[in-house]
Amino acid sequence: MCKIKIFGLGGLNENGKNCYVVEVDNDIFVFDAGLKYATGNLLGIDYIIPDFSYLIKNKKRIKGVFITHGHQENMGSVVDLLNQIPTLKIYATKFTKFCLMEDGVNEESIIEIKAHKKINFGVCSIFPLKDYYFDVLDQSSVFFVKNENNESEIIRIDGNKSEYSVLDKNVYNVRV
Repeated sequence: MCKIKIFGLGGLNENGKNCYVVEVDNDIFVFDAGLKYATGNLLGIDYIIPDFSYLIKNKKRIKGVFITHGHQENMGSVVDLLNQIPTLKIYATKFTKFCLMEDGVNEESIIEIKAHKKINFGVCSIFPLKDYYFDVLDQSSVFFVKNENNESEIIRIDGNKSEYSVLDKNVYNVRV
């Protein structure tokens, strides 16, 4: 039985700085670490990032950062986060891995993922999906876990739309 919490550190009701946290018992899974470009009224500021203080405080519990696709709104603050927590593992597709390396992320920090290849983390698993919004860039994730009532939960994280949803496994005919 797992206790599940989902919340955003950024990207809610705004365009940019997408960052979602899924907590399952004592494990933390981060989806996206994006930025938001500053508007004209923020002179001297190039970009805005999510408040990572919660992640820094709980860094030993983080299993990884999963990048949904290669836009700056979803991956632009990875370098900033790695400066604060250098031991983090970043999970990204081949193209997004290339983009991250162009931004200065060390290749050793990145684990390449492929669509439809499940990644297991104890009682949880993440199943990357290929989205066809922008050809090679997009990857949403489906997160499988047992909830505190020992029922299977299916959570879809879609960084492109800055949203998450708990799916009804009966409607989608999915087995966890």
